[in-house]
Amino acid sequence: MECPNCHKQVDEDSTFCKYCGRPLQQKLPSPTDPSGIGWKSGIAAFVLLLIIFVLFLLFMKPVTS
Repeated sequence: MECPNCHKQVDEDSTFCKYCGRPLQQKLPSPTDPSGIGWKSGIAAFVLLLIIFVLFLLFMKPVTS
């Protein structure tokens, strides 16, 4: 890894540059597939709304005048 201040090579697990003393940011692991959850949640919400609508139609009593 390279220090953003002095541009010298430092160890990947370093928290400070051993040459200039600047604090180093650790790289966070990136998520494996962030787009995989979105469409599954959308489909689940759609199916749930469809079931609620069908149940509403089945149990709705007709209005008689």
